[in-house]
Amino acid sequence: MKREIKFRGDRTDNISWVYGFYNGGDYPLIDDKTTRDGGAVDVNPETVGQFTGLKDKSGTEIYEGDILHDSEETYEVIFGEYHLDGFIHTGFFTRHVTAGYVGPMDRTDALVVKVIGNIHQHPHLLNGDRAVTGEK
Repeated sequence: MKREIKFRGDRTDNISWVYGFYNGGDYPLIDDKTTRDGGAVDVNPETVGQFTGLKDKSGTEIYEGDILHDSEETYEVIFGEYHLDGFIHTGFFTRHVTAGYVGPMDRTDALVVKVIGNIHQHPHLLNGDRAVTGEK
């Protein structure tokens, strides 16, 4: 099964988040299919995150920078390198918020977590604040 390659980012005009193709240039744009003209939209580069290809237990798409929660723990979705058994793996991982350990993320993991926010809009969730357990 092919993974859909798409990104999201916060518009520079702070109207909304946009989803689509990311140009990654000096002037970051996302080709937003949700706008009336489907045109490119300026985004804040620090908010751009790639779609993992996974959905949480509620069917919400999981992106890099999302904060996930299962019945007990909170995790941040990161993209990078993970070293395991002498091998370097590149891809999406979760960082346990309190313990700090990093582990691979797969479809099975996604089925037991819920997206509760992202690091750009809800950074307080990275401090273990579980008061916000609602929507993104």
